[in-house]
Amino acid sequence: MKENDLHKLLIILAKKLDEKDYKLATHVILASRHGVNYGYTYNEQFLDEAQNFYLKFKNCKKLNKLTKKQYKNNIINFTDFVR
Repeated sequence: MKENDLHKLLIILAKKLDEKDYKLATHVILASRHGVNYGYTYNEQFLDEAQNFYLKFKNCKKLNKLTKKQYKNNIINFTDFVR
């Protein structure tokens, strides 16, 4: 198999997923290649939604909460808050 992005993705999935989830992922990839769109038009909107899924479901609570760096007077400075 040639070293390409799909090959790299399959290696990552194989390392991270159990067998059941790996089979689901590979079946979805194959179905997508054969025209199944799962209700998406594959463009930037799909990438944005995929990023939102990552942030929402990632097991890192730091991504889902705003933490306060510092507080200055009565003025809210949005750069004082980070994800």
